[in-house]
Amino acid sequence: MTRELPKNWVETKLKTVFDYQKGKKPKKLSESEFEDAVPYLDIKAFEKNEIRRYADPQSSNLIYPSQLGIVWDGARSGWVTKGKYGAVGSTIAILKPKIINEDFAFHFLKSKFDYINSNTRGTGIPHVDPQRLWNIDFPLPPLSQQERIVAKLDNLFAKLDKIKASLANIPELLQNFRQQVLNQAVTGKLTERMNENSSIKLYSPITIEKLYTESPKNWKWIKLTELAKLESGHTPRKSKPEYWENGNIPWISLQDIRKAHGKIITETKFMPNENGIKNSSARLLPKGTVCFSRDISVGFTTIMGREMSTTQHFANWICNDEKLLNTYLLYSFMAAKNHLTSSGQGTTVKTIYMPALKKLHLLLPPIKEQQEIVNRVESLFAKADKIQEKYELLKAKVEQLPQTILQKAFKGELVPQLESDGDAKELLREIEELKAESLLKKASGRRKAIKDFGKEYTLDRESQLKVAEEKETYKE
Repeated sequence: MTRELPKNWVETKLKTVFDYQKGKKPKKLSESEFEDAVPYLDIKAFEKNEIRRYADPQSSNLIYPSQLGIVWDGARSGWVTKGKYGAVGSTIAILKPKIINEDFAFHFLKSKFDYINSNTRGTGIPHVDPQRLWNIDFPLPPLSQQERIVAKLDNLFAKLDKIKASLANIPELLQNFRQQVLNQAVTGKLTERMNENSSIKLYSPITIEKLYTESPKNWKWIKLTELAKLESGHTPRKSKPEYWENGNIPWISLQDIRKAHGKIITETKFMPNENGIKNSSARLLPKGTVCFSRDISVGFTTIMGREMSTTQHFANWICNDEKLLNTYLLYSFMAAKNHLTSSGQGTTVKTIYMPALKKLHLLLPPIKEQQEIVNRVESLFAKADKIQEKYELLKAKVEQLPQTILQKAFKGELVPQLESDGDAKELLREIEELKAESLLKKASGRRKAIKDFGKEYTLDRESQLKVAEEKETYKE
């Protein structure tokens, strides 16, 4: 069923409006620029504008700014770019628009990327399927309308870029907000009105040994091992399949801790079985245990949502509920993350060793104030989470907008038609005539090449016969 086109538009095939030339590897290719060299445009140069090599233009297929480049081979097959000059590598093809606005053609091909990329051919390395590409229906408006559509698209995409740039700041703003909440929580700022108390300026609420003496009223620096029992973790041997087969015991690893940072964890990627736990130094720890990563991912912290075990990379704290709330300890570790990371030993991989963990001191408020702090932090974090959710929804909508805009553009819904635009049938006729003329020239060139090759071959044979005759004369 033929789709309905706007008045004075006409539908043709993509092959009608483009000439095509495949890239190739030039004879001379160098990592350093040389005389008369041009940039060598491979996939990285196209996508990231990263020029790594230079090519001899005489033995290269060149692309010009008015032409389009399309990635022909690889995972990004069908990705297009424009406005570049250089020698095109063998993974790129050159598309040369015929009497159509190159930006209009560029935007159209961008809108077809998913189709082209998901309909590649080849078993090893995928590449563009020419049959699919050239038979894509191309909606052709009059040239003046193409120009107005492009101007409108440029304007809309510029605004969209500004929106994206603004949205990109939100995750960092939310992260800073949460960190400020934590900093205020563990220095008494959130509850200073509650106790008619004054907060203090503090670099970290957890230190290795007691480095600070100042504290809010009724708060104290206390050794953490006096408030919570310290437990280590262990990894059952991975070389023993019988320790892991049909495993049902949650075991927190480094792969889990980053995702679970600041949250309650109930599920883990890996799970040993009871046999694995019994035959290792790993142990089951109670629900509510605070897990602190002491090396590799130093400072990441979570709370067990059920009975679990952990890797040896963690220091695990079982809190005395009458003195220390596990959630308050979690927030204190989160607030202290940067300080504790820098306090670790080692250059490439920071580690906080057990002797240092036993010297940790915590700035501790009374238990009732801990609960109030936890409540206020959770309330503020919940507001931040709602903003995060709205951000994610808005981001998803913004990411879909370009395709929606392009679809409207090629349905003729983006700009009004004008009587002065004329009819695209006339433009199509010009394109087809130019295409036919180009094909005739190519055919004529091929015939001439074949004819010239015949002459050269004949002359060569004549020369060979003459040399043979001269040799025979010399012998006589």
